Amino acid sequence: MKRRTFVQNSVVGLAGGFLLPSALLGCKKPLGNFPEGFRVIVVGAGAAGLYAAKKMKEHGADITILEATGQIGGRIRKLDGFADFGIDLGAEWIHGQRALTKDLANGANFSVFEDLTETDYWIDGQLTANVSNNQINELNAILEGEQIYSGADVSLRQRASQLGLPASYDGLLEAMAGEYGTRSSLLSLKYTQQEFENWSSGGKDFKYARTQLDLINEVIAATVVDDIVFNSPVSSIDHSVSTVSVTTAGNTVYEADRVLVTVSLGVLKAGLIHFSPELPSEKLDAIQAVGFDAGMKIFLKFGQNFWNGRSIGGASVCPAYYDVGYGKGGNDHVLGAFLMGEKAEYLSSLGQAAVQELLFELDSIFNGQATANYMASHIMDWAQVPYVRGAYSFSSLGIGNKRNALATSVNDRLFFAGEATHTEGHFQTVHGALETGEREFEKILASAT
Repeated sequence: MKRRTFVQNSVVGLAGGFLLPSALLGCKKPLGNFPEGFRVIVVGAGAAGLYAAKKMKEHGADITILEATGQIGGRIRKLDGFADFGIDLGAEWIHGQRALTKDLANGANFSVFEDLTETDYWIDGQLTANVSNNQINELNAILEGEQIYSGADVSLRQRASQLGLPASYDGLLEAMAGEYGTRSSLLSLKYTQQEFENWSSGGKDFKYARTQLDLINEVIAATVVDDIVFNSPVSSIDHSVSTVSVTTAGNTVYEADRVLVTVSLGVLKAGLIHFSPELPSEKLDAIQAVGFDAGMKIFLKFGQNFWNGRSIGGASVCPAYYDVGYGKGGNDHVLGAFLMGEKAEYLSSLGQAAVQELLFELDSIFNGQATANYMASHIMDWAQVPYVRGAYSFSSLGIGNKRNALATSVNDRLFFAGEATHTEGHFQTVHGALETGEREFEKILASAT
């Protein structure tokens, strides 16, 4: 699986024997440089935009990065001061021993370690280290690629109903769907399996001794920080002529030979950027068809680690809790609540009262120890972040090959990158976002020479 799972004994990866793009670099012809004075505007200073900008700058392009907020990273953020270690508010794991993020970390002597966290499951009012339900095992085998699914395009929830999964496993079902970025009623069983067929970064998961934002900031953003214009949300892009005009919300106009759009799928779905002429119908359809759901993390600080450093899967309010400080070397005890889809929407509707809801659930699991040891909390609600509006893309019902249309450039002037545009299995990941940034850099370079 692409990330640690809340179901025991999952397979170690869909494509352990596949060659990574980095393994093929020796076969590539050396890339040339951009013509002198060639201008590229990158919309968004997330992982994809920063990496593309870094590559283009290295090859002689004149780069301007327009960032809507006052910080880099997009859905990669960190929380300092809450605990005696840095906390990833968004994207957190390195998914795969051959992931590009791991290569970058290794190259920069940036410490990472394998995540070997073990999981307990809250089933029928009891904690257990084992799940012995045949229906759950079959669903997990399909998602993991152990068992080929050739049936109709149904949701994970629909298939669970067909198999007769007892209601007592609803929390675990939502934990499984949450790992893929959504709720069980929206996740396509068929296309989730198909879209991950080309996954090639491996099945092990790793964490950073510091945070993912530290890596992005120090290894990538540091090379282009002087080219970033912060607090400049883009309101419109006119690509009707060879010189593309980009207008920000403050009515500042920038012009370039090419524009690379790397905003989240949530921003595109909301229509926050007006394109002139309008984007092709195939791309508009893809923007709406590719899944993008609510997501949040809630961090709970306690005086004791009463969960014994283990993850907890299958609970009702929050289907997935995890030990945030695992391997960090700190002395503080932080439990993270990882929520997607309707679970995230529900807790979001409660505001700060969501913390009490989680404490009540944890008290029922751990005999009152949560409230007795509670110290502080922090809520990160990604659906409420104006220039994000959700978690990450997922394989929705009927998605087919819509990611290809999402990734397609328009008239060799307007290009698109970001995790949702990854067409070879690494969507939902930071290394996938970086790979799309490199892909679009190469496409833009080819269009300029």
